[in-house]
Amino acid sequence: MWVKLDDHFVDHPKIVAVGPLAGWLFVAGLCYANRLLTNGFIPENQVDRLLPLNGSSREGTSKLTSKLCEIGLWKPTTVKTTKGYRIHDFLKYQPSRKQVLHERKKAAERQARWRGNGNGK
Repeated sequence: MWVKLDDHFVDHPKIVAVGPLAGWLFVAGLCYANRLLTNGFIPENQVDRLLPLNGSSREGTSKLTSKLCEIGLWKPTTVKTTKGYRIHDFLKYQPSRKQVLHERKKAAERQARWRGNGNGK
């Protein structure tokens, strides 16, 4: 699976405003949400893991998370009693969980048909 990033990402005014570490945390959040099919939700307890900062993790990532929220790239939210953050416009640029699962099912069916025709031997 791939995360889609515009090739002007590093020059986007919001990324420039939050700085390189917060920008990297944003990218790590995109990867997390895309890989686990969360539709752009990042649980609060996963943020430190996304960007280890050599001992000052919680304080350092907390400041970076605040920057992402202040600029509007992340929004604090709660999903089924789990506190966390929603990535702004995630589903505008990344496929939804439903879309990914549908594509995986179609691919598995294609592969099964191909193998069923004796082509996979």
